[in-house]
Order: sequence, then C-alpha cells, then structure tokens
Amino acid sequence: MKKQILFITIALLAVSLHAAITGTASAQTFYGPTAYLKTSDSPFDGLSFGDFYLEDFEDESLNTPGLSVNAGVLTSDSPYPDLIDSVDEDDGAVDGSGSDGESWFRSSGSAGLTFTFDAAVLGSLPTHAGIVWTDGGGTTTFEAFDESGASLGTIGPFLIADTLHTGETDEDRFFGVSDPAGIWKIHISNSSGGIEVDHIQYGIDGTEEEEVDIPDPGLEAAIREALGISETDLITVADLEGLTFLDASGRGIKNLTGLKHCKNLEKLELGYNPTKNINALSGLTNLEWLDLHLNDISDISALSGLTNLERLNLNGNNIRDISALSGLSDLELLYLSGNSISDIIPLSGLTDLVWLDLNGNDIRDISALSGLSDLVLLYLNGNSISDIIPLSGLTDLVWLDLRVNDIQIIPLSGLTNLEVLRLGHNNISHIGTLVANPGINAGDYVSLRANPLSDQAIDTDIPTLQDRGVHVDIYPPVGNLIAAVEGIYISTDLPRGTYKSLIAHLKAAERALDKANEVTAIKHLSTFIDQCERVRGTKLEEEDADYLILYAEDMIEAIRF
Repeated sequence: MKKQILFITIALLAVSLHAAITGTASAQTFYGPTAYLKTSDSPFDGLSFGDFYLEDFEDESLNTPGLSVNAGVLTSDSPYPDLIDSVDEDDGAVDGSGSDGESWFRSSGSAGLTFTFDAAVLGSLPTHAGIVWTDGGGTTTFEAFDESGASLGTIGPFLIADTLHTGETDEDRFFGVSDPAGIWKIHISNSSGGIEVDHIQYGIDGTEEEEVDIPDPGLEAAIREALGISETDLITVADLEGLTFLDASGRGIKNLTGLKHCKNLEKLELGYNPTKNINALSGLTNLEWLDLHLNDISDISALSGLTNLERLNLNGNNIRDISALSGLSDLELLYLSGNSISDIIPLSGLTDLVWLDLNGNDIRDISALSGLSDLVLLYLNGNSISDIIPLSGLTDLVWLDLRVNDIQIIPLSGLTNLEVLRLGHNNISHIGTLVANPGINAGDYVSLRANPLSDQAIDTDIPTLQDRGVHVDIYPPVGNLIAAVEGIYISTDLPRGTYKSLIAHLKAAERALDKANEVTAIKHLSTFIDQCERVRGTKLEEEDADYLILYAEDMIEAIRF
C-alpha cells in the first residue's frame, strides 16, 4: 500500500514539475501512474466525450479507428506467448491474473512504443489519451506530443516494475494526458527488457448538447424521423447516442458522416443507397444487425471491429476482399451474393453461421466451408464450383442451392436433413447418391433442371425418388421440342422460312436456360406458341400445331414452377 501511495505521489510531483518548467499548466494535464485493473479505474471514466475509443486487443488485432503503432506485435504472437500480462478484467474476472487476455508487446522496452492518432479518421485529434503499462523492466517513462510533433511533456521515470513475468496484475499502471488543443502521439518506454501495454484509450471532448453536422440530406432526414424531431431542431450527440435502431434504406445516401455518434445502435438498415465509404461505421461496436445491400461498397475493412454483429447483409456490392469478416465470430446470418468474391477462406472460422448466401460470385474452392457445421441454409448459385466434397459433412443443412455451377459428382448421401436441394444447370449425369440418402423423402424438393441426366437417372432414380414422395423438378429439354419441329419440317410441307423462325425462338430459349435466365426463356417460348397459333391450319397442320403448343406450354409451366 505504501508503495502504491509513493507511486501516485511521485506522479503528481512529476506533473507539477513539468508544468512549472514549461509554463503551460493550464494547457495539458498528465495522469499516472495509477493502479489499473479494470476500465472503471481510468481517470477518464465518467468524463463526457463526443467520441471515446478503447483498444483492448481482445479481438486479437489493433483495429480501433484512427490508431496506429510504430512497432510490436500481439503478445500471443511474440516470442513469449506464455508471458501475457493483459489488464486484469479482460479475462472476465478481476482475480489478480492477466494471463488469459491479450496485449501488445515489443522486445525493446528502451525503444518503447509510440501510438499515433489520425485526425482525418477521428474528425480531430483526441483531447484525452492514455495507456496501461502491464509489464517490463527498469523504470517507466511516458511522453505526449502535439500535432506539430512538439513534446507536451514527460512524466517519469518511475520504478514500478517488479521482477515477475507471470501475468500478475498488481503492477499494472495507467499513464495518460489531456490537452484541449489535441494529442497527436503518446510514447511509453521502460529502461530494460521488453515492454507490454494494454487498454489504449482516447477521446474527444464533447458535451451531450453538442450539435452534430449531418451533411447528407437523406441521412439527416432518416435520423430526424427516427428521433421524431423537426427540420429546425438541433441534432445533438445525446440524441444520436440514444438511438438503438435506424432505418435509412433507399434514401440516396452517399455520405455517412455523423453516424459515428450513434454508438448505441444495435440495428442499422442502409440498404439500397449509393454509399461507397463506410468508415463512419467502424466505431459502432454495439451493432448486432447491419444491412448494406445494394450499395456501391468495395472496401469493408471498417467492419472488422464490429464483433457483436449477428446478421450482416452485403448483397449486391463490389466486394472482392472479405478478410475483414474473419473475426466476426458471432455472425449467424451472412449475405454476400452478387459481389466479386473468389477467396472465402476468411469465413472458415465463422462457426456460428446458420445462413450463408454466396450466390453470384467468382468462387471455385469451397473447402473453407467444411467446418461450418451449424449451417442450415447455404446458397452457392452462380459460381464456378466443381468440387462439393467439402459440403459432405454439413449434416445440419436443410436448404442447399448449387444451381449454375460446374458440378458433376454429388456426394450428398449423408446430408439427411435436406428438404430443398437445387442442382439445376450443372453437368450432373448420375444421381444415385440422392437415392441413397434416406433423409430425402416425402415432401422434399429436388431440382435437376438442365443437367445431362443419364438414362438410369431418368428411367430409374427419379421415379424411385418420386415414389418416396419427393418432388423432383426437371423440365423437358428444349432439344426435344427442336427435334419435333425438325421432324415436322421433314415430313410435311412446312415452309422453310416458318421452320427457321420457329427453330430460332427455341434455340434462343435453350440458350437462355443454359444461363439460368428463365424469364428470357419463357419469353421466347411464348413467342414460339404465338407463331404456331398464327400458322395453325395454314402453313402448319392443326394436329402438329396443337402438339407443339401443348409441349411448349408444359415447358413454360415447369419453368415457372
């Protein structure tokens, strides 16, 4: 206890001495070293900030907005992963040990660590900044710098290190500084050994009545509606912090400036907007539901720290790189259709996923999905997949869409919970594995449209499934109708011009179905029927016309179903 009081006394003396030397006692205030076991021990706790951020490294990355460091690694990635000394509370309990948390380490304590704040990202430099020193050797010194790089002052050196490196937290100390003009950098070092730090925290002064500028008119209108305020009322920080739900879909929103103050949002809908930059969302760490479908987004790195997300919709954007999603382990529903994604390895650890939509991308390799054993609904339509063996162990799957790929072999006999299986527009000939799947039975649906099915599949396997009560969806190949028209042309007086026109519409329908464009296929088949009606009884015998029309109508009905 005497040792702790001595440290605090020395800290206060150091602050006073520094102020006396620089003559700027009113400009900045230094804090520490003070004991720190939990966030409420921070001198900043309870202060009013327009923005406040805490980097605790517990998501195994340094990713809070506007913060960078000059050196070091996560302690778990250092040469000494067994010597982690994070802030005590980070393992879920204040128990004297920080060995089960995460922190930041540099092997040269004398060189120290410099953390820099980016005003362009934050809107301005922080007015308060602090750090928790958790381990090292020798004496510890803390320094801060203004936006020009000039020193705001130094406190220390302080002899606070003990000789233990086993995760104990008694020696953990907070160092910090405040300056209304802004803080560009903070630097901390100790004179020997390595250095380990945690809980970098920084904030920008603000009052609850501070007005927030929302430059985008669509976003402003959505916020005013959510708050129930008029066009003349001010939008304040307190207003935005009170929002837990915001629907700003289809508002023509391009600029998300101001949303960073909506720190308590749990559900945010921004679908169907022309938004490109989503950096303003990076600090909304309470979000559980985020809808960004049909925007113009290519960079989703701002989402990497939103670790409470359970539902995320990014359908219909311009996304190629999804590495930012790798740490969002709470995700249960993820929509990524209609992008340009080829590498899905970042999804391999998202084991809570139950619904995953990857339709319409550039995916070939799906091995990353093999461990997502909780998946119930999986959409992979419109990719370039040939090997689906990685799916063979996903036994919870109920709905599986694999249309429009390059699949030949379907090792799905073990997916006994399947109720809907869509395999249209592939290169599948044999379906014995479906017959061998005892879970595919009465009431289930299997689509095999536009596949080169073998005689065994058509004559034996499909009837077997149908006898079990399975609805097997195949439409007659357009080639059969083309062959019928060719036969009529050869055996009757059907004019060559009429024949060529009928064949052209059928081949156009066939090409459309090959691309899974069923709307276009129906359009061409309908035109074919209309032409048959027009020449019925004149250029085309009535019996032949009736046969062709009935065949085409049956095909349209099958396609629509």
